[in-house]
Amino acid sequence: MSVSSACHAITEQLPRALGAHDINALQAVAAKFFATVHLWFPIISEESLYARLPSVYVEPRAEFSLLLLSMALIIWIPPDNEEEPITPLYPLVKTSLALAEADGNSTLESVQARSLVALFEIGHGLEDQAFVSLGALERAASMLQAVGGLDGEEGLSVWWAVVILDRYRQVHSLWPFCTLELMMFVFVI
Repeated sequence: MSVSSACHAITEQLPRALGAHDINALQAVAAKFFATVHLWFPIISEESLYARLPSVYVEPRAEFSLLLLSMALIIWIPPDNEEEPITPLYPLVKTSLALAEADGNSTLESVQARSLVALFEIGHGLEDQAFVSLGALERAASMLQAVGGLDGEEGLSVWWAVVILDRYRQVHSLWPFCTLELMMFVFVI
């Protein structure tokens, strides 16, 4: 699969995964995200996201589709009767992250998406997966910081989210910090 077809595959997953081909389903995901997760994990500009939402089907972008899929993942609530409380959306988003990574472009949206996936993993007790995700998240954030992609309030919020997620995960596991290099990199520059 070529990189361009991989990115196309990500944008095509959005309507399939959410079961809708119109903007209303995406607006519902965004509304639920901003009414819940965003209140205590504010890494996405609500105004900016809603401004870009109408173009999602007209001018699809893999990174934005991945961010929306990650938002849908983090607001998912497992049914009470499930023994294995993981949604099929989780492996889809993880696979899509790998496809986006193959593209080689680290964007603010892809780092935000990675942050939401790491938060999902931590929240669902997937410690080993969270450790790996946080390592990849830290590298993507470092790469983005090197080219000025974490500037502004939204970028700073994402940077702190990476550090906080790593610190929280480390307190609850035996794995070492992932973000020590990120802390040194940011404070050296």
